[in-house]
This record gives sequence, C-alpha cells and structure tokens, in this order.
Amino acid sequence: MTSRPDPKTLLGKPVTEVPMSVQRILGQLPAPKSIWIGPKDVAKLSKEDTQAYESAQTIMRHLCVRAPTAHASGHPGGPLSAFTFAYFDELFADLEPEDIQETYNVDVKAQYT
Repeated sequence: MTSRPDPKTLLGKPVTEVPMSVQRILGQLPAPKSIWIGPKDVAKLSKEDTQAYESAQTIMRHLCVRAPTAHASGHPGGPLSAFTFAYFDELFADLEPEDIQETYNVDVKAQYT
C-alpha cells in the first residue's frame, strides 16, 4: 500500500477485516489533521543528546525485559515501541516552539500549518 485508504471505505466492514475499535475511531468527526514526519524531517542530535538518549534507551530495554519476567505477565513490545515518542515528548514538554527550533534546528511551526 503506497497511501492510506480513505477512512470511509473502512467503516461498516466485518470486524474480521477492520477491528470495531478502528471503525469507532474513524467514525468520529471531525478527523484530526494528519502530520507525517518522514526521513527528510529528521534533525541531527548533538553528541550529548545522543548519549543521553542511548543511556535512557538501554535502561528502558532492561526494565522492559525484566518486568514481564519478574511478574510472569506482560510483553515488552508496548513500552519499547513507545519509548522514542515518550522520551522526546518529555524532553520538549516545557519548551516553547521557538526554543525547540533554536536548540534542535527543527521548524516546529511548519509541522502544524
């Protein structure tokens, strides 16, 4: 698939084809504006930021693998897949768009226009 299907084509389908949770979400109006962040939108991190990210990621990998083993329940996939988003969300939480743009050379406002 080279593009996303029209959400209206997914409504009313059997749940074996399109889960009901997806159909409920797609049936809500108005649909949010989509933002695509691709490889050309990537900013280069400083050496210090890269080291901090990699250290945090290593700690998270160890915790995610140990927790299900220790509690005989769960799966590490969810926390691991959410790590990058959560890490940068927390990093930028208290910053204004201008600060993000200046520090990381990312045009934040362009993503929302």
